[in-house]
Amino acid sequence: MRIVFYCVNGSGVGHLTRLVALAKWMRRYLKLLGHPAELVFLTSSEETSLLFRENLPSFKLPSKTAIGSSDFDKLTYLALAKQWVWHSLTLLRPDLLVVDSFPRGAFGELTSALDLVKKKAFVYRHMKSELAARPDFQAMVALYDRIVLPEDAGRHAELLPPAAASRVSRVGPIVLRERAEVRSRADARRQLGVSAEGPVILLTAGGGGDPTAPARLGLLVDRLRRLGEVVVAAGPLYRGPRPDAAQGVVWLTEPTLSTLLPAFDVAVSAAGYNTFHELMLARVPSVFLPQEKVADAQDARARVAVEKGAAALMPALPDALLVEETARAVAHYLVPAHAAAAREAAASVATESAASAAALELLGLVLTSQERDLARSVDGPSLLPALLRRGLSFETYAEVMRAILGRDPDAAGARAAPIEVITSLLDALPQLSDPSWLPVLTLLGRRLPVHDPVDLASRIAALRTCMGLLVGFGDPAAATIYLRTWGPAKGAELALASGDLTTRLESLAARGKDLYDGLAELAGSLRAEAAAPRETEEAP
Repeated sequence: MRIVFYCVNGSGVGHLTRLVALAKWMRRYLKLLGHPAELVFLTSSEETSLLFRENLPSFKLPSKTAIGSSDFDKLTYLALAKQWVWHSLTLLRPDLLVVDSFPRGAFGELTSALDLVKKKAFVYRHMKSELAARPDFQAMVALYDRIVLPEDAGRHAELLPPAAASRVSRVGPIVLRERAEVRSRADARRQLGVSAEGPVILLTAGGGGDPTAPARLGLLVDRLRRLGEVVVAAGPLYRGPRPDAAQGVVWLTEPTLSTLLPAFDVAVSAAGYNTFHELMLARVPSVFLPQEKVADAQDARARVAVEKGAAALMPALPDALLVEETARAVAHYLVPAHAAAAREAAASVATESAASAAALELLGLVLTSQERDLARSVDGPSLLPALLRRGLSFETYAEVMRAILGRDPDAAGARAAPIEVITSLLDALPQLSDPSWLPVLTLLGRRLPVHDPVDLASRIAALRTCMGLLVGFGDPAAATIYLRTWGPAKGAELALASGDLTTRLESLAARGKDLYDGLAELAGSLRAEAAAPRETEEAP
């Protein structure tokens, strides 16, 4: 299966961040299903390091912003970009194409390119009505097989073609990190190198590509550092001057902001989709300075938080007055009672990331019904904290689940084991945190017989016992070879097969022999069975 994420846009990183959040969850569920897949990005974003860190390959086109500030001919770029996207899709021939915000593509090139893909999905972030209402926009939206609305119900009235109503799924806000992945306040402050107790203010310009960012950051830094320590997160696309180092100012260059938000008492920020929802999910009282964008209605988004009491919204003002009004709003939220009220209000603006739910909606286009049922039976966001506490990844869980099911999840009756059952197996076998032992567990799961419906309790008990004995030999390579050689008798039930393997392994351990000795014994048994005369029926 090949899934292509189309992320060709101008000066921001919101489209890219949102699609990366989806890709991560889609990859997790595909690994759970044992479904080989290629996930790849077509992008013009200048922040491709995010893709590299998340192990998501990409093919890169220069952004409109980069071309606009260069000597490269704009018409040549436009022609090249259209052909580049078209030919890339021709070569990749994706099973699923995921497009964010612009159904026609950044250059209108998807109008003729959607026929090149088997299934297509559109992530329809709320945008200005004058753009969404255009006939060409509405006509293109109707061509997608699934339309995902990453907004809470009742917040915005997205314009949709009536013919597409049955293909629309509203899932809620999609952000890059789950709450379980966010650091505690103390840990976040330690990583930033700021005071453990004093007021800390976040000043950010979103992705950093907005032309107003350099001037605003410079003015606000000088004023806000009188109120507390200031962390400036200029954004990965920021190209303006960096303010001189000053006492009480930290310049954040690492792209780890979303995991560090609990460090801040208040934020001064643009109101882009990702930053807005990340701040609300982290319960950070905020002062929003909306940026003017072609499609994104940042002021409308900020007003949602203002109406709930979680934020303040700065109107368009002359620079000097804007700075003073912003400082006054920040000082308001530094009062403990005001901050507590704002944090409580933020909880009603955003509760959890819907990236997992959105990923399942998109995968529904390309999975079998049995695969969809199995994937949906796994509560990914609830599972993630249990894994993180053990230092394990979702991929580890996927390996364990495949071992428990022991076969293709397409088979009838396949279902996920409860989280507590999986974690009990992980706790019983801490060696599974070592990647070299996970393939052994998967192979063991395939070698032990399984019948429908799956008896999860018996399967897990057998896996725990047999795997514990194999781990005791301390040699995953030898364990792999041994399992490939050993096999249950034809038609054997689980209890008989696991009993046979357990007896062999316990005998080896009791005699002080290793798995290579066991391989020699297995080979001898196989030769003896092959040489033994077969019983034949007597003639009547």
